[in-house]
Amino acid sequence: PSDLYEEFRHRLDAAVRARLRRAGRAGVLLSGGLDSTTVLLRARALGDTIEAFTVDQRPSHRETAAAAATAASAGVVHHVA
Repeated sequence: PSDLYEEFRHRLDAAVRARLRRAGRAGVLLSGGLDSTTVLLRARALGDTIEAFTVDQRPSHRETAAAAATAASAGVVHHVA
Protein backbone atom coordinates (compact mmCIF):
# COMPACT_ATOMS: atom_id res chain seq x y z
CA PRO A 1 0.00 0.00 0.00
CA SER A 2 2.80 2.43 0.79
CA ASP A 3 4.24 2.08 -2.71
CA LEU A 4 0.85 2.80 -4.28
CA TYR A 5 0.41 5.86 -2.10
CA GLU A 6 3.86 7.17 -2.98
CA GLU A 7 3.26 6.60 -6.69
CA PHE A 8 -0.10 8.39 -6.55
CA ARG A 9 1.39 11.30 -4.59
CA HIS A 10 4.30 11.58 -7.05
CA ARG A 11 1.97 11.64 -10.07
CA LEU A 12 -0.46 14.07 -8.46
CA ASP A 13 2.34 16.46 -7.48
CA ALA A 14 3.82 16.26 -10.99
CA ALA A 15 0.44 17.10 -12.54
CA VAL A 16 -0.18 20.02 -10.18
CA ARG A 17 3.37 21.33 -10.66
CA ALA A 18 3.03 21.20 -14.47
CA ARG A 19 -0.17 23.27 -14.41
CA LEU A 20 1.21 25.78 -11.93
CA ARG A 21 4.31 26.35 -14.05
CA ARG A 22 2.18 27.30 -17.04
CA ALA A 23 -0.25 29.50 -15.17
CA GLY A 24 1.79 32.46 -13.92
CA ARG A 25 -0.67 33.44 -11.19
CA ALA A 26 -2.60 30.37 -10.18
CA GLY A 27 -6.03 29.74 -8.80
CA VAL A 28 -8.20 26.76 -7.99
CA LEU A 29 -11.91 26.49 -8.73
CA LEU A 30 -12.86 25.28 -5.27
CA SER A 31 -16.10 23.43 -4.60
CA GLY A 32 -15.15 22.14 -1.17
CA GLY A 33 -15.26 18.58 -2.51
CA LEU A 34 -12.47 16.02 -2.46
CA ASP A 35 -10.97 16.72 -5.90
CA SER A 36 -10.62 20.49 -5.72
CA THR A 37 -9.57 20.35 -2.06
CA THR A 38 -6.81 17.88 -2.92
CA VAL A 39 -5.50 20.06 -5.75
CA LEU A 40 -5.57 23.15 -3.52
CA LEU A 41 -3.73 21.45 -0.67
CA ARG A 42 -1.09 19.90 -2.94
CA ALA A 43 -0.45 23.27 -4.62
CA ARG A 44 0.00 24.87 -1.21
CA ALA A 45 2.30 22.05 -0.11
CA LEU A 46 4.41 22.62 -3.22
CA GLY A 47 4.98 26.19 -2.03
CA ASP A 48 2.86 28.11 -4.50
CA THR A 49 0.72 31.12 -3.70
CA ILE A 50 -2.78 30.09 -4.65
CA GLU A 51 -6.14 31.81 -4.59
CA ALA A 52 -9.43 29.91 -4.50
CA PHE A 53 -12.56 30.75 -6.47
CA THR A 54 -16.07 29.44 -5.89
CA VAL A 55 -19.21 29.96 -7.96
CA ASP A 56 -22.16 30.33 -5.57
CA GLN A 57 -24.88 27.89 -6.67
CA ARG A 58 -27.99 29.44 -5.13
CA PRO A 59 -30.31 28.53 -3.43
CA SER A 60 -28.09 25.98 -1.66
CA HIS A 61 -25.00 27.49 -0.03
CA ARG A 62 -23.63 24.20 1.32
CA GLU A 63 -20.94 24.00 -1.34
CA THR A 64 -19.94 27.63 -0.82
CA ALA A 65 -19.70 27.14 2.95
CA ALA A 66 -17.58 24.01 2.52
CA ALA A 67 -15.30 25.80 0.06
CA ALA A 68 -14.93 28.79 2.41
CA ALA A 69 -14.00 26.50 5.30
CA THR A 70 -11.47 24.66 3.13
CA ALA A 71 -9.88 27.90 1.90
CA ALA A 72 -9.66 29.28 5.45
CA SER A 73 -8.10 26.07 6.69
CA ALA A 74 -5.54 26.17 3.86
CA GLY A 75 -4.80 29.85 4.51
CA VAL A 76 -5.65 31.05 1.00
CA VAL A 77 -7.62 34.02 -0.27
CA HIS A 78 -11.12 32.90 -1.28
CA HIS A 79 -13.27 34.68 -3.87
CA VAL A 80 -16.97 33.90 -4.32
CA ALA A 81 -18.91 34.90 -7.42
